[in-house]
Order: sequence, then structure tokens, then C-alpha cells
Amino acid sequence: MPPTLVSAVLKAGARVGYEVVGRMPTPRREHSHHKSVMIFGADHKFISPLARQLDRQPELEVKVQQWPRWTRYPPLHLARQLSTPEVLVAEWTRQNAIWASHHKRPGQMLITRLHRFELDSSYPGKVNVQALDAVVHISPWTGKQIRDQLGWPVEKLVYLPNYVHLASMDRPKLADPQFRLGLAGALPQRKRLDLALDLLRQLRHQDARYSLSVRMPAPWSVPYVAKRAPELAFYSRCFQRIETDPLLRGAVSFDGFGADLSSWLRGVGHILSCADSEGNPVAVAEAMASGAVPIVREWPGSGEVLGDWTVTSITEAAQRILEAADLDTWWQASQQARAQVWRDLDPTRVIAGWSALLQGDLASARAQFPAGQVTP
Repeated sequence: MPPTLVSAVLKAGARVGYEVVGRMPTPRREHSHHKSVMIFGADHKFISPLARQLDRQPELEVKVQQWPRWTRYPPLHLARQLSTPEVLVAEWTRQNAIWASHHKRPGQMLITRLHRFELDSSYPGKVNVQALDAVVHISPWTGKQIRDQLGWPVEKLVYLPNYVHLASMDRPKLADPQFRLGLAGALPQRKRLDLALDLLRQLRHQDARYSLSVRMPAPWSVPYVAKRAPELAFYSRCFQRIETDPLLRGAVSFDGFGADLSSWLRGVGHILSCADSEGNPVAVAEAMASGAVPIVREWPGSGEVLGDWTVTSITEAAQRILEAADLDTWWQASQQARAQVWRDLDPTRVIAGWSALLQGDLASARAQFPAGQVTP
């Protein structure tokens, strides 16, 4: 059973939901022809905001459909729906992309978006690569792995980062943000909540003003974590540390995984990423847009995405945060982070790139983010 104290403090957030199937209710301007697009997959949490924006483009008509999780073949009604659009977009290269690559009708354009997760799975090997018109990757490192590890043709690869509504995150910070650390997502164990606690402990050994806010649902409320005893044991150890360590007690707060991220980010001056690896750190990007200074544990490809914000040890991370204890110093770093994320993830260019791609113009899509494209 979870510790009583932590049960009371940790609000169990709802599981990440899925986009409602069907047409998005967005007013449309008159246009001679709407390119019909269907995005389909088992998990839409990363692509739903982009789909809404694309559906607002006058030349596009975008629908989102749910692919049953872990299902190799779609139900008959979904198979019929997938035969209609001019463009199919498989979100995640899993069973959905495998099926579509073998069943798309003549003349249909098929795009798949391949994330870091699939690289070490059996899914890509079952895809009919010849049937793919484009393969979108959301980080330069992933694109290179698709080229080198999977051997897929470079001429089909397009780098387009995740769509992030950066402007909505830009809100005034609460008082003394330089002493407030944030961890946006600490499930599963590989997100390494334990390292965030190590860092906080080291900081509070120097200055008791530091605190940590963790945005996550209760581990025992999330099925894929709750059914794994090693995962629950890991979180129990972390919670016990928080209750018993004098340097941690009272300095860690937990917030449910609610929708109002921008409000939570107002209280975050340093955003942490302690994971063993990440595909694409969307939460870090959102925090940077809010003015939070990123402290990112180095993982393969992190330098290409986050540049000088990576660290190789807890000691180095603590040193950087302590150096920004002066508000003016923190503010300068905050402005640098905000400028970088707008430069690297400009949502206007993401939409323009996808709009071009859905029209079959791969060259124009690549031109939006030339530095991240994969070369032969």
C-alpha cells in the first residue's frame, strides 16, 4: 500500500486521455478543394494539438481516428474509413503503420511519424517501406537512427519537431522563481525521480530556500505502473525518503497531472529532465517557453535538441542552479531559454512544414527546419 502521508498529498491525476474521434469543430474559410487527411493511431497526446491547427488551414480537412491499442487489424468500420482520405498519417509507427503500408489504396499518400520508442521494437521491420511517401521524425537523433539502424531511405525522411503552443506558456512567474525546481512527469521509473531528489538534497544542503514541485499522477493510479511491482517499490522508496530525510521533508510537493500546465509553470524557475533517455522533451520545451531554465541530464541526442542546457552529473546540475541564485543571473538564463525554444520549435513553421508535407511537397516541408534534416 502507498504511504499514508504521500497518499494524502499526491493528487491522483487522470490518465492522459485520447482525442475524441471525428471531425474537429473549427470554422472553415471557403477553399476550392480541401485535401482530406486522416490521422490514426492508438495514442494522440502528442499530435492532437497539431491536428487541430492543421484542420484550421483552408486547404486541409483533418480528421482523427482511434486505432485500438495493441490491435494488428482495424475493425471493419475503421478499415473502410481509412480507404477514403487522400492522405493517411500514422501517428507512431506501430500496428497502424504496418497495416496501412500493406493496405493503402492506389493513389493514397501515406505518412508515418516514427518516435524513439519504435526504434528498439519489432514494428519498423514489418512496415512495407516502399509504400511510405514520407517518414516524419521529431528529433535529429531519431532521424539518424532511422537512416543508420533501420536503413530506411533518406529521401523519405522529414524532420518536423512536435507542435508546442509556446505562446500559451508565457505567463508571469511567481516570486523567487530561481529557487523553485519543477519536474513535469515522473512516471515511469526511467524518468528518475530519485535523481531529482538527489539534486534537491544537494541544493538544500547549501540553501534551504530550494524546493521541488513534481507534476504527476499517483503511481498506483496508472495501470501500466501499478501492475509492476518493481515500479511501485521504486516510488515507495522515493516517498519514504521525502518523509524521513530532514533535507527533503517539506520541500517536495506533488501536483496532479491536470490540463492547466501554464499555471503550474508559473511556479517553476528551473525545469528538470532527469530521465535515462527521452524521445523528444516536449515538457522541457513548454517550460522553456514559460521562461524556466532547463537542467537536462545528458542522453543520446540531447545535445542536438537542447545544446548547452545538458549536464553530466548531479554536482554539475547543482552548481548551475546555485550560480543562478542571483535573480538577475537567473533572468538572463531564462531569456536565453525562451529565445532558443522559439528559434528551434517555432509553431508557425511546424504548421507550415506539415501543410506542405500533406500536399506532397517534401522539399518545402524540410525547408522549415533545415538544420535538423538527415543527409545521406
